[in-house]
Amino acid sequence: MWPEGDFWRFAWANGITQLGTQVTTVALPLTALLALNAGAFELGVLSAAQMVAFLLIGLPAGVWVDRARRRPILIWSDVARGVALLSIPVAAWLGVLTLPHLYAVALVLGVGTVFFDVAHMSFLPTPSATWPPHCCCRAYGPRSSRGAATGPYAMRSWRA
Repeated sequence: MWPEGDFWRFAWANGITQLGTQVTTVALPLTALLALNAGAFELGVLSAAQMVAFLLIGLPAGVWVDRARRRPILIWSDVARGVALLSIPVAAWLGVLTLPHLYAVALVLGVGTVFFDVAHMSFLPTPSATWPPHCCCRAYGPRSSRGAATGPYAMRSWRA
């Protein structure tokens, strides 16, 4: 018994998001290091810029997401993160890539991740009432772990 197309769209979108998140975890500091010759302090500020959103807007985002439709939040947070990430190669191509630009991208990524994570955690139980449980576990669980496991290796092979 196979679930509907909505489930597979969600499962594949989730897999792509998880892989992109893991690649970005490696690529953003690597870009700062190799393209902008950032030092340890600058790399620390870059990592902090991504995480500060969890501290500042984590609780209010949870309350807001709880009262809104989750699917549009998932989509728009991914779109915002994608646009922010696409600004990096465009800025590099134009020759205007700077550390403050990467800090701004990291802040946008952090805010988008907060909203995505909160909406994602509470989205799956909603449609899974109509999806077969064995399919939810089989298709959803491994994608998250594959993204975490292959993201850094994908970057290593890309760089080689």
